[in-house]
Amino acid sequence: PIDEALRRRIRVAFEQLAHDGEVSCDEMRGVLCSLGYPRSDDAILAQIDIQRSTKRAFLDRVDFMHFCEAYHSLHLKKMQQRFNSIDRFASDEGVGVDSICELLAAYDGIRPLP
Repeated sequence: PIDEALRRRIRVAFEQLAHDGEVSCDEMRGVLCSLGYPRSDDAILAQIDIQRSTKRAFLDRVDFMHFCEAYHSLHLKKMQQRFNSIDRFASDEGVGVDSICELLAAYDGIRPLP
């Protein structure tokens, strides 16, 4: 589930990019960047594969929201997995929170969401 602030930013992004009520699938990497994801994750994009599931090159408002919600959910899941693996290492080695954030950023480009 996403919070209302992110849902609002997704709606604004759709309104800014939509032509005739749809957004091109080719624009979704830019959408993710505008929503605060520093770089889109190819593995997550492949897992969602909205174009294959919709059989269309353009997303309407519902598909656009679905894509953004799915990406957000999978991004958080991946962050949690990475954090858990680094946290286990940090616990064994006595590494502080700042170092964990640096490791996450270096390891996978993971940064806190805006």
